[in-house]
Amino acid sequence: MEELSDSKKNIEEYLESAGEQGKVAILPVKEWLPKVNNMEGQWNSMEEKIIKAIQEHFCGCFPNCYSRYKLSKSSMEKFQKVKELIDTRTNFPEELVVPNPLPKPVEQIPGPSVLVDQNPASRLDHLKNLVIDDDRFRKIGIYGMGGVGKTTLIRELNNKMADGSLKQPFDIIIWVTVSSVINMQGIQSQIADRLKFKEELEKENKQRWATLLLGKLKEKKFLLILDDVWEKIDLDKVGIPQRDLLGCKIILTTRSFDVCNQMETDENIRVDTLTDEPSWELFSKHVRELPDDEEIKSLAREVAKE
Repeated sequence: MEELSDSKKNIEEYLESAGEQGKVAILPVKEWLPKVNNMEGQWNSMEEKIIKAIQEHFCGCFPNCYSRYKLSKSSMEKFQKVKELIDTRTNFPEELVVPNPLPKPVEQIPGPSVLVDQNPASRLDHLKNLVIDDDRFRKIGIYGMGGVGKTTLIRELNNKMADGSLKQPFDIIIWVTVSSVINMQGIQSQIADRLKFKEELEKENKQRWATLLLGKLKEKKFLLILDDVWEKIDLDKVGIPQRDLLGCKIILTTRSFDVCNQMETDENIRVDTLTDEPSWELFSKHVRELPDDEEIKSLAREVAKE
């Protein structure tokens, strides 16, 4: 029994380490572990009965032979089952884990974090409150001119949830890049890919894609991020549930406030261009060292202002 328990402990430690790499136990291991847990419970209960019987013997009590016979028979049966569980463990394949077929709740999105802003902390806090803390807002728009930091803002929120800096209440966070020309099937493919559903979806008639995605998304508490939206997207045609969005949210980034209105967002965040001093900070950070020449510094200030 000690050998079996030690083996179980080693496998559990290995699975915990593999889980951090996005892997899960193979089916035989999944079926074996609960059986070992159950056997450990039975074994401990039997040990207590044996100890009790021994204590009764030393107390001078007349032994109950039938009870001891049953206990001996039970112990031998359990002994055989323990041996079978050890043999099962010996016959496991060399690789005990496989890649997890289920999507991670949040994936890191590569790119720069918020470096310089007029008030980056308060803006990120405001977005966090809208997305995580306040259930009143289901659709959130982030708008502002191109290159101003809209994508960086939501990437920062996403990555803080991915690394555990922020707790997140969603089953899955889905990031979709839309761009200037709306490709409905491209949007659907990105969503399906994130749900580990793409191959299955692409085998179906494209006219059914929206219905199939709708069924998948209704099973989950999701946050959908639509990045770089240039015009209204018909979410119903994509297959994104809107009416029963309890616990689910949608964020969109766009250059146009009109798109936010057309998409009927509940709350909007405007991201402005940087003022002079934050612009200079950002410029200086990337230049790293400026020459002492005043003429060059003056020109650098003009570049940063622009």
